[in-house]
Amino acid sequence: DKFAKKHGIEIELMVEKPDDQTDDLKLFKLPLERLDAVERNKNSFLTVPVKLLKNNELLVFAGGKTRTIPADEHEDLGPDIWGFYRVDLGKGEISRTKAIDRSDAAAGLFNIPLVDATVDGKIAAAAFSSTNSKILFVYDTETGEEIFRQTFDETVESGRNLLKLSELRSIALSKDGTKIAIAGLLADYGRGRYKKDPKVFIYDLQTKVMSSEFSIDDGITKIVSFDGKEIIINFEGRAIVKLDAGGGKEIWKTQMPKN
Repeated sequence: DKFAKKHGIEIELMVEKPDDQTDDLKLFKLPLERLDAVERNKNSFLTVPVKLLKNNELLVFAGGKTRTIPADEHEDLGPDIWGFYRVDLGKGEISRTKAIDRSDAAAGLFNIPLVDATVDGKIAAAAFSSTNSKILFVYDTETGEEIFRQTFDETVESGRNLLKLSELRSIALSKDGTKIAIAGLLADYGRGRYKKDPKVFIYDLQTKVMSSEFSIDDGITKIVSFDGKEIIINFEGRAIVKLDAGGGKEIWKTQMPKN
């Protein structure tokens, strides 16, 4: 994680072969140029490890400013470009997926995006946050198809913000890649007051609609696991809880030991 928190920093990994009987670790560096960075955008370039895949590959999210200077200098403040890459940890080879060179006005790289993928790397997701917008994309990395997007912007109805997330906390794709869970803080301005309501949203990627939504009383830090039916959440190191993804009913909860 520490290599994914700054722009312009290449990933360094300690890699051990799955069939290696020794304790030897190999330092593996991922130069930005091999992820399509150029001199112009190196300082803004961002690299985020997404998931260790089952075939000893690493899926990586990477992106930065456009590679060429726009004719209109004011456009240089426009959308960043980004995408997903596969890294063969055994051979050291890097390959582009079909989901690269993507951009959207609401999807800037000033903040670190939330990312996830299925274990085969076929389906990948990225969620972007800015002061005025929160947006989620899901791609088929083999075809490049954008299979889902959801914007959590202000939708005011009867004085209440319905899908205005003040914070995105975590995202997780189901293991079969048919659903995605988004955890965050819902900004509720109802009745002249403001509060942050911790929420989980589940979307069906086949029907493109929300399949469930529920509140969490104890706050949210990270979705640990999501199989489409049950979801495991880490509550800021205080507890781990398993919930029914259909409505948020608690299945079990384990309190974390205090230091």
